[in-house]
Amino acid sequence: MEKAAAELKYRPNAQARALRNARTNIIGVLVPDIQNPFFSTLAASIHKAAYENGFSMLLSHTDEKPDRLNRALEMLGRQRVDGIIVVPHIQSARATLELHDSGMPIVAADRLIPHSIIPSVTADAVPGITDALMALSALPNAKIGYLAGPQDTSTGQERLNLVKEISKEMGLEPPTIFFGGYQELAGFEGTIDLLEQGVNCILASDTMMTTGAVEALREKNLKIGKHVALVGYDDTQLFRLQNPPLSVIDQNVTLIGKKAFEMLYDYITLEKAPKSMKIPSIYRGRGSTMLAP
Repeated sequence: MEKAAAELKYRPNAQARALRNARTNIIGVLVPDIQNPFFSTLAASIHKAAYENGFSMLLSHTDEKPDRLNRALEMLGRQRVDGIIVVPHIQSARATLELHDSGMPIVAADRLIPHSIIPSVTADAVPGITDALMALSALPNAKIGYLAGPQDTSTGQERLNLVKEISKEMGLEPPTIFFGGYQELAGFEGTIDLLEQGVNCILASDTMMTTGAVEALREKNLKIGKHVALVGYDDTQLFRLQNPPLSVIDQNVTLIGKKAFEMLYDYITLEKAPKSMKIPSIYRGRGSTMLAP
């Protein structure tokens, strides 16, 4: 960790931290896509916890673009907020660490900056992905495909690596992989691509890709839970209201948001970086994890 911090030219700055003694009771929250139900729920959970503790919140939508994230970090630094909760991007690691070095308490939520000193609250993807692959592989004549997220995010990298590793440990054939962004269009195009390669069991890596997969299967007149099995990511109301209801990997986003604020609050008040934590993901099996014999 020290080596990685050195490579990113991180240097503690006690003098800058001392300048931040004046409290504003305002925090900044940076999310990549406010239209994504996962991130809107995350922001709402953080806001609730902040309000209950006497804090206001400035919310910024960075559109999954590192340059926008960098500008938002700079803006919040000028606004002298008490602290920041950020869904980070690997390409913004330097800007995030530099602001942290200036004395700004920062907590990463959902994603992390690999090998950095920024504390984080993330989901442990292992149990959810393991149980999802077990359910899909138990279906008759299962050929599994995976809608992989962007590989310049920690979640995209981690989930893809786990799908490959766990499949190998289970003795399964390597899943067919489609690489895309965390967007509906990527989920739609990826599902079409996987179907053309003979896939009949699809595991999506986030909410928006799951939504795109549902749209693609509907357009192809393929019934979920009969012609194609589907496991989505995140337990949204929309997925529970599908017919059949979608099986999902639930990250407990509300708890992630609550814990992220609690961690930032301790960072602000105790002036000491808290320890990172992982919240176990849960596979919730429903009617979409079925295939007609």
